[in-house]
Amino acid sequence: MMKIGVDKLWRFIGRKNTFSKQTPNGGYIPIRRTITEADLEKHLAGGHTLGSYVVREDGKLNFACVDVDTEPGADLEPYKKLALIIYDLVEDFERVLEFSGRRGYHIWVFPKEPEEPRFLRELLKSRLKKFGMRNIEIYPKQDKVNELEKKLGNLLKIPCGKHLKGGWSEILKWEDAK
Repeated sequence: MMKIGVDKLWRFIGRKNTFSKQTPNGGYIPIRRTITEADLEKHLAGGHTLGSYVVREDGKLNFACVDVDTEPGADLEPYKKLALIIYDLVEDFERVLEFSGRRGYHIWVFPKEPEEPRFLRELLKSRLKKFGMRNIEIYPKQDKVNELEKKLGNLLKIPCGKHLKGGWSEILKWEDAK
């Protein structure tokens, strides 16, 4: 397991002016203020579990995420093998492999510069399809969000926190682009 500090955790923050906090039933509620270093420190310590909205305020992405999940209680080993294959398909990006703390794995993909949601999602989908992988979730699922309609888009649990319906998430691998 790889331990990271708040300085690295900022990489997993999309929208900064709104984030979410996990409730005991596993859902999330939006917190409409700027996320702080103290919020992230408390997340790392297990004081609360936070989620980040993927699409930033300017409509761009700092990251996309491939979600490899199963049902709670299922054997995770085949899903870990699949996650490692997908991880290797994006070696030209900075990337992180994370055990999500409950049902599977996240492969976080970081472009060198902020990117349009559709472009990065379609690029990842095309790589997966090339190897016969379909119906694997990629976040964000939407191209844009409408904050005026109080729509914030997809959120992902920030790594290295405790999933309240599962356990602690863990960073398994973190590599720069090759």
